[in-house]
Amino acid sequence: MNKPLCTPASRLARTLSPARARTLPRTLPRTLPPTLALAALLCGALVATLAAAPASAQAPAWPAKPGTLRALAITSARRSPLLPDVPTMEEAGVKGFTVYSWQAFAAPKGLPVDVKARLHDALVAGLNDPQVKPKLLELGFEIVGNTPEQFAALQASEFARWKKVIEVGKITAD
Repeated sequence: MNKPLCTPASRLARTLSPARARTLPRTLPRTLPPTLALAALLCGALVATLAAAPASAQAPAWPAKPGTLRALAITSARRSPLLPDVPTMEEAGVKGFTVYSWQAFAAPKGLPVDVKARLHDALVAGLNDPQVKPKLLELGFEIVGNTPEQFAALQASEFARWKKVIEVGKITAD
């Protein structure tokens, strides 16, 4: 098989499990947006890819014959409400392969504590607004709304985790 298995965006995730990654075919030399990666899957240019939940969740709506595109597993620690029949990587037998994408709101360093608290409260209220929350959930987002301190801890642990993956995998930007 001479087709690439996945896009470079999944290279970092594949490096989490180097023993398993050795059994996988090569990756594409450039990054494809998730929608193009899904299109490449449908036309047979790719064998498989790792895609973020929103792109994966939209895949069943693509104009393809039923059964031509199938989610094998998701990389989160628990199943997605959008894809309840799709197992996690752990459930599929791949240990230590939990990967999330996350988004955050940022503000200037040194923002007064009271302003930061009001901004946080307003953002969490907006994310949980009955007109907003269902739309975000439909797109595959998991609304967390943690505190700035909790997010700073998550960000620090994610940076350390991926730094190690990049170093162990000898991954470079080119």
